[in-house]
Amino acid sequence: MVASILDNPEKIIKLIEEKSGLSKEEIEERIRKKQEDFGGLLTRAGAAYALAKDLDLNFEEEFRKQRITDIKEGSFNINLEAEVLKVFPTHFFKRNGEDRSVRNLIISDDSGTSKLVLWNKDIDISEGDKIRISNAYSKNNEIHLGDRGYIHIVNKAERKREELSKISELKIGEHVKVRAFVTRLYRPSVIRICASCGAMMKEDICQNCGAKESKHTLILNMELDDGSSTIRATMYRYVAEAFLGISGDEMSKNQKLFDYKLPQLIGVEKIFTGDVRKNNYMDSSELIVRSFEDVNVDKEIERLILCQEKE
Repeated sequence: MVASILDNPEKIIKLIEEKSGLSKEEIEERIRKKQEDFGGLLTRAGAAYALAKDLDLNFEEEFRKQRITDIKEGSFNINLEAEVLKVFPTHFFKRNGEDRSVRNLIISDDSGTSKLVLWNKDIDISEGDKIRISNAYSKNNEIHLGDRGYIHIVNKAERKREELSKISELKIGEHVKVRAFVTRLYRPSVIRICASCGAMMKEDICQNCGAKESKHTLILNMELDDGSSTIRATMYRYVAEAFLGISGDEMSKNQKLFDYKLPQLIGVEKIFTGDVRKNNYMDSSELIVRSFEDVNVDKEIERLILCQEKE
C-alpha cells in the first residue's frame, strides 16, 4: 500500500491540503524542509508522506479506492465508491441445493458507468444511493461482488413523494405512478429462463452463463382505466407472478390456474408504478409496470391534503 501511495506525490499533497487546512504553498515549503532534514535522501513523495504522518493524517483508504475507468478486465480486490443509477429486480435460484440470488445495478462515478452484479446480497438499495464496495472483481467488463465482497450504503438518496399521474396525460419516456382499475386481463405468456442468471433459454444450455437448470416465469398484459382514459400495461417476470399470485412454474403445469384467478382480479384498483413507452406493434402508448401496491386510504387522504396546500 505504501508503495502505491509513494507513486503519486501530487495526490498526497492534494489530500494533505484537503484534510489539514494548510495551503499548497505551506505544504510545499514543509516538504522542502523535510527533504533538507534528511539530507536530500527523501523523494518529494516520501517527504510528503512523512509530513502527512507528522500531521497524523491517514488517507490509505483513499488510495485503495479506484475509479470505474481504472478497472481492468480480470482485476481483483476492487474498492470504489459510486452512485446507483438503476436497480434491477433480484433473481432467485438454487445451486447445489442452496438458495442463491443475483441482482444487477448500474453505477456511476466521476469517471464513467458500469454494471455491478451483486451475488447473494440482501440489502435495501435504491436509485440515487451512494455506495461503497470492497473486495469486488471484474468479469466480462462488469464488476461482480461475490460472497467475499462487501457493500455499504454511504448515503441514502432522499425519497421524493411521487404525485399520481392521469392516464390521459401520460407521455412516452415518463416514469409515472397511476391509480387505476384493471378492466381486462389477457392470458399470460409462459417463458423459460435460466435459473442462474435469468436470461431467456431456448436450448438445454443457457447461452449467457452456461447453466443447465431452468425455470418458468410470466409476461402479463392488461388494460387499466383511471377515469380519464385507458392504457395497455405489461408486467414482466416476478411482477406478473406477484400480481397473479401464480408462479411461472405453476402456470406451466396448469393453465387453468389463470381462469381461477381471473374473476378475483378484474375490477381491482391498485397503484401502478412504471415507465411509459411506445408499443410499435399496437401503435399506442404502453405502461411497463415495475411495481404495484394496494390503495391506502390514509395515504391518499394525506396526498390530497398536500396537493391542496400546494395550490
